[in-house]
Amino acid sequence: MFEAEVRRRGGTAQRMPGLEAVVEVLDCDARVHRVRLKTKKSGDWQDTKKSRLVRPPHRRIDAWAFVDVRLDASNISIVEHDWMRKTIAADVDAWLSRDPSRNADTETHHRITDAQVIDWRGRWDVIGLSEMPTVRHDSVTVSNLGAWVFKCNPKTWDLETFVADGHTHIEDWSVANNYRSELIQHGQRALFWVSGAEDGAMPRGIWGYGWTTGRRRFVAQPYEGYWEDDDKRIDSQWYVDTDLHLLDAPVTSAELKQIDRLSDLEVLRQPVGSNPSWVSQSELAAIEDLLPPWPELGKPAGTPITVSERGAGFGDPVTNKLIENAAVDAVTNYYRDQYHCKVTDVGSQKLGWDLSCVAPDGTLYRVEVKGVAGGKPSILLTRNELRSAREDPNWELAVVTKALSSPTVSIYYPEDVLDVAESMVYRVDLPPV
Repeated sequence: MFEAEVRRRGGTAQRMPGLEAVVEVLDCDARVHRVRLKTKKSGDWQDTKKSRLVRPPHRRIDAWAFVDVRLDASNISIVEHDWMRKTIAADVDAWLSRDPSRNADTETHHRITDAQVIDWRGRWDVIGLSEMPTVRHDSVTVSNLGAWVFKCNPKTWDLETFVADGHTHIEDWSVANNYRSELIQHGQRALFWVSGAEDGAMPRGIWGYGWTTGRRRFVAQPYEGYWEDDDKRIDSQWYVDTDLHLLDAPVTSAELKQIDRLSDLEVLRQPVGSNPSWVSQSELAAIEDLLPPWPELGKPAGTPITVSERGAGFGDPVTNKLIENAAVDAVTNYYRDQYHCKVTDVGSQKLGWDLSCVAPDGTLYRVEVKGVAGGKPSILLTRNELRSAREDPNWELAVVTKALSSPTVSIYYPEDVLDVAESMVYRVDLPPV
């Protein structure tokens, strides 16, 4: 919601990688603002007492954005960071004065109420944006979308070898972190576009078609797969789940250029433009005449598998245990390598998370680990795990896809999890017969 509203007001927004929800906003005058994003679905916003401390320069924050997902964007509060830091410091000082035996380093939880930030509601000027949104008439919306166009550069990702190895489907694809990828959801039509030369082994054009099967997700460590450019692989950290069927022969760009209704097709006008690109509904109708019948839409991404004593799940116990061990190993290595954390496995204690990870600066990450055998990050959470996601500001979810083949670690913030969590299992106490 916040990122979309920034773009409506004429700025750009990009979620920064890492465990903290920080969005880098470029305002209308090309000035950069780093905004810490706080969301909630009920109650108060949750934070830590460490936010009263002065941040080091490399972790600079200019403002906070407080979002209640139940309300529209007009209710977002944009608060100057220094004001927020001092407010939290005053709250902590008052809390300590009421009981000198308290310890702010061990009792870290801190809540922020509506009353504290309500005076900052609608203060988009704090991050250099206008009070009234800027209407972008050429933007893609859910209502005018025909299909997404996911683009592949064969010099970056080896589609030719992928096909030669017998693959006929694309299960996920990398996208830019922009307002377009924010609009992607399950059940939208999609095309798979190969860029490059108009002739040769992989001529430019449409090489696949199908559906999106989930929303975009942040991948902390993209797996190597068929990447040819390792730098591009590392930079590609946002992925969308797909069910794209590869064609026996492509619909080439030369064929598309012959159709009058496709003269303004974005992927032809701007071959090095946005990924995803898109086609309108009328453009899609013209393209469909060149394609086989559209495949049926399947279920949303993934078959959920969780792990033995760490939570309810599907699959046989032996396979689940192998997936569990591989997932825990991958996430342990990730936090050790990326954040130099001391990692302790506490999964058997049923605390609501699996790994306690302590960084050298004392930052604590309580990480719930989930593993799946396939490439879709669809998992189950127990009631205790969901409680931790709601109440513990240090809680993170790490999902390892392809855990037994090419482990890929994706990190999710609590708000990411709570926004899409759905009830699947219910307790039913039946009377005796």
